[in-house]
Amino acid sequence: MKSPTQIIQAFLILLWMLTVGFNFAQVQDDFSDGDFTNNPTWIDDENKFTVSTGMLKLQAPAVIDTSSLAIPSEAIHNASWEFYVRMGFATSSTSLSRVYLTSNKSDLRQALNGYFVMIGNTSDEVSLYKQTGTTIVRIIDGSGSVNFSNVMVKVKVTRDATGNWSLYADTSSTGPTGTYTFKGDTIEQTHTSSSFFGVYCKYIASRSALFWFDDFVVTGTPLPDLTPPSLTSVESSNQNSVLVNFSEEIESTTAQTISNYALNNNAVVSTATLQADGKSVVLESTSFTNGFQYTLQVSGVQDLDGNTMLPASLDFFYFIPLPVKFKDIIVSELMADPSPVIGLPESEFIEIFNRSVNPIDLQGWKLSDGTTTATLPKKILLPSARLVITSTSTSALFTNAVGVSNFPSLNNSGDNVIVKNASGTTIDSITYSQSWYHSDEKKDGGWSLEIIDPENLCEEDGNWTASENVQGGTPGSQNSVFANNPDLTEPIAQSAVIIDAVTLEIFFNEKLDGNASIAASASPEINFPVIQYLPSLKEIELTASTPFQPGVPYVLTLSNVFDCSGNPSANSTLNFILPQAAEPNDICINEILFNPKSGGVDFVEIYNKSDKHISLKNWALANFDGSTAINPKTVENESLIIPPKSFLVFTTEPSTLKAHYPRTIESVCTTNMLPSLPDDEGSIALVDSLGNVMDAFLYNDSYHVIFLKDKEGVSLERVSLEAPTNDANNWRSASEAENFATPGYKNSASSNGSSAPEGEVMVDPEIFSPQVAPTEFTKISYRFNQSGHVANAYIFDQQGHVIKILANNEVLGTEGFFRWDGDRDDGGRARAGYYVAWVEVFDGGGQVNTFKKRVVVAFR
Repeated sequence: MKSPTQIIQAFLILLWMLTVGFNFAQVQDDFSDGDFTNNPTWIDDENKFTVSTGMLKLQAPAVIDTSSLAIPSEAIHNASWEFYVRMGFATSSTSLSRVYLTSNKSDLRQALNGYFVMIGNTSDEVSLYKQTGTTIVRIIDGSGSVNFSNVMVKVKVTRDATGNWSLYADTSSTGPTGTYTFKGDTIEQTHTSSSFFGVYCKYIASRSALFWFDDFVVTGTPLPDLTPPSLTSVESSNQNSVLVNFSEEIESTTAQTISNYALNNNAVVSTATLQADGKSVVLESTSFTNGFQYTLQVSGVQDLDGNTMLPASLDFFYFIPLPVKFKDIIVSELMADPSPVIGLPESEFIEIFNRSVNPIDLQGWKLSDGTTTATLPKKILLPSARLVITSTSTSALFTNAVGVSNFPSLNNSGDNVIVKNASGTTIDSITYSQSWYHSDEKKDGGWSLEIIDPENLCEEDGNWTASENVQGGTPGSQNSVFANNPDLTEPIAQSAVIIDAVTLEIFFNEKLDGNASIAASASPEINFPVIQYLPSLKEIELTASTPFQPGVPYVLTLSNVFDCSGNPSANSTLNFILPQAAEPNDICINEILFNPKSGGVDFVEIYNKSDKHISLKNWALANFDGSTAINPKTVENESLIIPPKSFLVFTTEPSTLKAHYPRTIESVCTTNMLPSLPDDEGSIALVDSLGNVMDAFLYNDSYHVIFLKDKEGVSLERVSLEAPTNDANNWRSASEAENFATPGYKNSASSNGSSAPEGEVMVDPEIFSPQVAPTEFTKISYRFNQSGHVANAYIFDQQGHVIKILANNEVLGTEGFFRWDGDRDDGGRARAGYYVAWVEVFDGGGQVNTFKKRVVVAFR
C-alpha cells in the first residue's frame, strides 16, 4: 500500500502531466531520412558520424580514440529508452560502446553526471551504469550478454517516478529476436535531471568504422518542480544595495514585492528589482553602516511553478575597506612574562586596539618582534574594538582572540613589537622594557603591560604601566589603567651617532611625525641632502653631502621636527664627532669592583687616556688567561663613543650601583653580562672589535690595603695611568672618604702624575696618615735614563731598624714607583713619626747609587 506522501506525489505528477500533455516523446530517430543533423538535430562537434544504409554509423579516422554524439533530452521520470546497437567485432576493454540515457553535458567523453548502458567491454556485458564526475559504478549487471564476434543487440531501459530502473536486452548471435530478456532492476535516485541523450564509442584503429546505431525512441518527462525556492546567499554591493540570490528562477511579482523583505539595524528596503538571470534580486535600502552585520528576512517569494518559499533569513556583513593610516591600529596591551600566574592563562599575548572611526580588515597583516613574524587571518576589527593575538594553541583560553602560528616570543626584559598592514607599511611599533612596569614586583612576571591613553601616540615609557586588574591584565577589554594622559611635551634629540663617514643617526626621546620635512645642517658647514625616518620613528638617518673629518667636532642643527602628537621641537642642536681608531695604550682599565656588598653589583671602569674620540662598537669585556681573551661579553650599546680623557663604567645594574655609590657619574653603560669576576682573584680584559686585547688586569684581593677590616664593596683603583697595569704597586683600595669606590670619576688613589727627576728618587707625599685613613699611602718614585737597573728598597725607623721591605733585587724599568701603605713586615701599623725611605740602585756596570728620603707617618 502506498503511503499518503506517495499518493500526494503521484497526484501532483499526474496533474502536471495533464498540464503539459501526453506526448512525452523526447527523441525518436530511425535515420530513414538519411540525415542526423535535422529533425532531430544531433550534436557532432568532430564530424565523425554519418548515416549509412539507414543507420547512424561511426566514420572516424583509423586511430585509437573515443567519439560521442548527443541530442538534447530531459527525459528521466516515467521514462523509457529503446535503441539498436551493432558492432562488427568481438568487444573488449578497448572496443566498446555506451549509450547515455541521461547526461548533464553534451560531450560524453568528459566528466559528467548521468546514466548509460555499457555494451561490450571485457565481460561482454549489457549493463546499466551510473556516472558521477569521473566515477563510474555498475548498478545492473548484464555480463555475458554479447559474447559474439559480431554484436547486434536491441536494448530497452525504463525508469518510473520513484527511481526504479529496469534493464532489458534482445540478443543472439544472428541479431535481435523480437523478444526482450529481463536483465535486472534497481532503485537509484542520485541524478534526477537530464539535459542530453547520446552514444559513445571507444575503439582501436581497425574498428573506427564498425559501429552502427538505430531505432532510437526516448520518452519521459523532467521531474515536476515541487520544491520551493530558497535563499542561497546575500551580499552587499555598495552602501545602499544588497544582492539576494535564490536557488532557482523566481516569479517576478513576488520577487519585487518589497514587503517580502525586511532588514534589521534600522535599514529599510525601498525597492526590489529582479535581475536578468531570474534568480537574483537587488534590494535598494537606506545606507548601511560600514563594518556592521545585518540580517535579511525573506518570505512570500515564489518560483515559476508557484512554489512559495518558507520564511528564511541570512546574515551579511557590510564592509568597504578604507585607507589605514599610521596609528589607526595600536598595540594596547602585552603579556611578555606570564609566569608566575596571577589569574590569566599562562600564555604570552599582544592586544591591538582600533582607535580609528573605520572598521579594518586585518587579513594578511604582520605581527613581528623584528625576528619572528606571524601573519593574521581575516578579521574585521570594528572602531574602538580590541583583539587579542596569541599562539594557536592557547587562543581558546582568551575572549576576543585569534591564534596565529609563529607567534613572536616576547623577551621578558624588553623587545620590539611591530604591526604592519598587508602591504608592509608599519602601522604601529613599540620597544618596551622592564622600566615600563614602574613596579619592581610586577616586572618579575604574571602582570601585563597596558597603555594608559590610546590617544597619546608618541610617549612610550610614560604612557605604559603594569596592569592594576586583580587578574594580572585585561586582554580583550578596556585597560585597567585607562586614563587621559595627553602628550604635551616636545620631542628632544638625545644623541647623534656616526654610522660611517657620511651617515649620521639621530635618536629622539619619543616617536616623530614621519610626514614632517625635517631640515638639518652642521657647523663646520656640512649639508644633508637626504633625510629619512627609520622604522621606529624615534630615529632619523642623515646622509651628508661631504664626508665628516676625523676628530673634528661638529654642531648639528635640526628644525621642523614634530612628534607624532604634533608637538613641535625647538631648534635642536647636537654635538658629534667622527671617532678615530684606538691604538695600544689609548684606553686602560682604571677601576674594578669584583667583591660587591650584599645586594651590590660588580663594575669595571675604563679610561680614555688619548685625545681621540673612540668608538666602542663591538668591543667586549673578557677574562684573560695570560695570553688571550676568553669568555668575551660584547658591549651592549653599539653606538657608544668614549671622549678623550674620560671615564666609562660597565655594570649590569646601574641603578643598584648608583644606590650604593651616590657620587657615581652618569657615564655608566649597561651591559647584559660581565665576564666572571671571582671575589678572591681573577682577570679582566678590554678587547676591541677586531679581537685585540687593549688592556688586561690580573687582580688579587691581596692588592687591597692590609688594614681594611672588610673588603666587600671596596674597589681596586689604578694609581698611575702610565705605570704598567699588572704592577701590584699600581693598584690600591679606594678611599673611605669616597665610600670605597669612584665609578665614573677620578680615582681616590690616583697619582697627581708627578715623577722623580731623571736619575733621582722622590717621595710623594712626604707626609701621610694611614692610621687615620687606612687607604692613604705614599709613592717612592724613580726615573732613570735606561732600564735594567736593579734595586733594593726599605723603610727604616728612627732607630735604624728595617720595618718594611718594599723591593729586594727588583729589576726596574726606566721609571716607576714603590708604594708604602704605612704597614710593617710583621703586619702591624707603623707608629706616627719620622722614617727613611732607603733605595739602593745598581746599574749595568756595577755602579751603586743610594738614595735616602724622609717620610712622615702622621696623625691629623
